[in-house]
Amino acid sequence: MGVRVLTKWAKATAIAAAIVAAAMGSSALGQAKKAAAPKAAKGAEADKEARKTRRLPPLYNQVVDDKQRDAIYAIQDESAPKIEALKQQLVAVIKQRDEKIAGVLTAAQRKKLDELQAEAKKQRDAKKEPAEAAGKKK
Repeated sequence: MGVRVLTKWAKATAIAAAIVAAAMGSSALGQAKKAAAPKAAKGAEADKEARKTRRLPPLYNQVVDDKQRDAIYAIQDESAPKIEALKQQLVAVIKQRDEKIAGVLTAAQRKKLDELQAEAKKQRDAKKEPAEAAGKKK
């Protein structure tokens, strides 16, 4: 039962991370990195390059003009540091929660849980290997 509960917590954590990412738009991490990076040389060529690495929310590229696109990028750049701070807070709260949950277990339960998690990781890694090999063949 302990593993099942932790699995549910892991799913809840993934859902929370997805919500944060969705709030940031389709390329949340890219926007955060872009906002932190120094600006490149000005000019039409630099603007074209910047647009290649940036992303609009889904389907927006079909309805916005260049001026609107730039306004959206500015909004994303403005929001990125706030969202990054919230992500860091979320990570800290999740870590604290997980430590409290682990504190409920006895030493024997923690040992058993560690064994179960190691076995689950081993199985996941084994599943990844054939997929990676198939990807390299293409």
